[in-house]
Amino acid sequence: MPRLSPRAIALRALTAATRRVRQVFLVCNISHLLDGDFTVFDEHNETFVALLNFQRRLTDLRNTRFYSPRPFRQYDRYVFERDLKNDDDVPWLSDEEFLRKYRTSREGLDYLTNLLKDAPVFKAGKRGKKQMPVKYQIMIWLHFFGHEGMTRPMQRETLHTCTGLCKLACDRVTKAFNYIRDEWIYWPDVEERKVIAKRIETEYFLPNCVGLMDGTLFKLATEPRCFDKADYHGRKYAYSLTVNVICDDQCVIRDYLAGFPGSAHNSRVWRHQDIYKNPTEYFSPKEYVLADTAYEPTWFCIPAFKCIGGNHLALPPDKTEFNFCLLTLPTQTTTIIPPQNLPLPAPPYMLPTPSFPTCPRTEQMLGNDTLP
Repeated sequence: MPRLSPRAIALRALTAATRRVRQVFLVCNISHLLDGDFTVFDEHNETFVALLNFQRRLTDLRNTRFYSPRPFRQYDRYVFERDLKNDDDVPWLSDEEFLRKYRTSREGLDYLTNLLKDAPVFKAGKRGKKQMPVKYQIMIWLHFFGHEGMTRPMQRETLHTCTGLCKLACDRVTKAFNYIRDEWIYWPDVEERKVIAKRIETEYFLPNCVGLMDGTLFKLATEPRCFDKADYHGRKYAYSLTVNVICDDQCVIRDYLAGFPGSAHNSRVWRHQDIYKNPTEYFSPKEYVLADTAYEPTWFCIPAFKCIGGNHLALPPDKTEFNFCLLTLPTQTTTIIPPQNLPLPAPPYMLPTPSFPTCPRTEQMLGNDTLP
């Protein structure tokens, strides 16, 4: 027979005691109730007061997760304050050491803090302890995702926090990035598309082009724990996720779709994007995006011409000139640097979308463009 927990034993005993008190109350006041006298429900009635007390205690116990207060570890604020301090002659972490540990500068950390501090996930609730400062939670997030092979126990030893707090802080920061996603990644409106098309036509002689499209792979840190893990074998990495990205001529990400396994072709991911399914909502007549030969041609997507027999010199001169114009464009969209510890994928029907790697201007926000 399974052993009952102290809380289950207390619940069983208190429920039985409440039932007995209710029976005593009914026996003592049955005559008044039958006569329609409801004055028994009064604070001067001892049996009624006793019944209320037992019911309140039973409700409190049911709403309490633990039977008795549990000890918990306090995080060490000194570690974060020491790493942030930079006004001494010899700070604990120099600018290079801070960048190596948190993958951004102190100024970049202040920028991220101001960007995310108003997210609802950081608002204190009515119950539980007060959250640690947002800046400290972002530091935990940067430290975890910025180092390959980093684990929660290793973070606990380095940052002097508990393992659960490290996971909770990473989850909160990820939700905060999702909260501000639409402020950074959005499809340009009609007027902005005209401006983009004008810039591309002026510099690259391609009229009505409003975007550039390409696919990339996000490497997973470890082997996926799912029955179809073989599908995550990509052509470049052992395990990865396929992401299709559309940007403008200034390398600002405008749309993306992430979550497909690494074996998925770029064209397959593209066919599942809402832009492909509803192009009239995103393009005006004659507007289009440019892509490589991996994509099928449509009225809103123009890929490069495929070589004949693997020889690009066999193409007609006009097609060769068009491909040459594509080569001069920033077709790599932007140098997206994914975190080293991307979360492992769930089964295909519940794949999470990596949140931060697809954030625009990733290098500017994290300072990865100056990493050693």
